[in-house]
Amino acid sequence: MKKLSPRFLLAACLLLCGTLAQAVPTGERDRAFAVVDSVQMPAWVEHNGVRQPLEPGKVLQNRDRVITGADARVLIQLAEGSAVKLGENAQLDLNALGWRENRVFTAALDVARGAFRFTTDVFAKLQQRRAVNVRIATITAGIRGTDLWGSSDAERDLVCLLEGRITVWHPEDEVREMSEALSFYVVPSERRRIRWAASTLSRSANGRRRRRCKRIAAMSGAVVSGRLNWPLWMEKPMPWPCTTASGPQVTRWASSR
Repeated sequence: MKKLSPRFLLAACLLLCGTLAQAVPTGERDRAFAVVDSVQMPAWVEHNGVRQPLEPGKVLQNRDRVITGADARVLIQLAEGSAVKLGENAQLDLNALGWRENRVFTAALDVARGAFRFTTDVFAKLQQRRAVNVRIATITAGIRGTDLWGSSDAERDLVCLLEGRITVWHPEDEVREMSEALSFYVVPSERRRIRWAASTLSRSANGRRRRRCKRIAAMSGAVVSGRLNWPLWMEKPMPWPCTTASGPQVTRWASSR
């Protein structure tokens, strides 16, 4: 068998690398995968074990950890148009940020504690494809073009689907598909009153105040991976900016300043 020369192998390798690089547009390869849009302190980023205060405009990298303190809020913009919002006392690990072939954005978002939201604007839903997994403590959700809430505290881990479709799984449960708006998946599945305050809405800072809208929705049905049994409630804040689009699950509106 004839051996290939080292020069030939090097040329083939360079050709292959160039072909793979062309699979993702140059602008997307050069774009930051995640950028901090706004911060309400205190909040920090840990990179390679070094912690520093988080600032707007900060470019986040793979394996970075974002931590928020009391009353903190953080808004992170992802490269393909999605937004990640963190509430107070939260911890988010960013992994697997990148682009795959055919313009598919990838990310693995690990929320160890606190409240979290993943939302995608209309244009990003139409123009981009994504393969994003969100792990909220013990629950993992695979999302493609979705609007969801997540929260982890001492009592429960919870994922609430606001729009779109997700696949959720837990080590002690089977894989479940969720597509009904305002359905949720909670671990443990306790029949108790759930009230979710405006965990990821911006509060007043530096003398400025932002109007907050809160939609209070009554839900009925199964506790796990379904609707809450009446008269259980879940209170959720509306996305930024505030909207008042009503739906069949809305029971009343409350606004505050």
